[in-house]
Amino acid sequence: MTLLLEEVYKLQILDSDILSTAKLLSEVKFKISDNKEINSLEESININSINLKKLQIMKSKLELEINSTQQNVYLLNKKIYGGSIKNSKELIALDSEKIFLEGNISDNEDKLLKVMMKTDTTEDNIEKLNNKITHLKNNKEIELPKLKYQEKELSNKIIDLKSDRKRIVPNIRQDILMIYNQLLKSKEGLAVVKVTRGTCGGCRLSIPSADLQRARNASTIVRCSSCNRIIFSDS
Repeated sequence: MTLLLEEVYKLQILDSDILSTAKLLSEVKFKISDNKEINSLEESININSINLKKLQIMKSKLELEINSTQQNVYLLNKKIYGGSIKNSKELIALDSEKIFLEGNISDNEDKLLKVMMKTDTTEDNIEKLNNKITHLKNNKEIELPKLKYQEKELSNKIIDLKSDRKRIVPNIRQDILMIYNQLLKSKEGLAVVKVTRGTCGGCRLSIPSADLQRARNASTIVRCSSCNRIIFSDS
């Protein structure tokens, strides 16, 4: 095992740790700031509230129309049964008008019943949505201190890891560091892999014995012939 490969492998371990810690930190920050579900519920409340106002307006209009028509029927009854009208044709016309108005009352009462049922359902929906929002906010308020603590711990860990990285980088030749950084970008954060039982830790394919021997003894980097990553062996 050479000092050169050991230092490059240490750098890979640090970079992998930085990457995974940064991912965890990103997830924690997302949980802290995420209000997507609450916002969605609030939007649903707004939609239901708009519908509720429309239903309330419809209810008021129907009630006014029913009351007005009932008043007209009352007046017609006074005319029909008041004895002031003797003409049979006029009585028949008034009676027909009365029947027509009573039909309107019945239709509007049916419509009013449906509107009232929809109103009750919409009010129930709004109440359920508000209860769910309250529940989510309470849970978040309980979890927030823990998430804030995790955020601070992970941020501090990244600072420490980057500090360790700065101490290692000067020990690696610039040409090798350049190759390492290029591989780090092109190989999804995994530039250096450890050899396990003659197998590359990156692509999981067998490493030729000559390359394996060079990785154990050489003073320069050796790369996997299959995935092109730098291979490291300590055995």
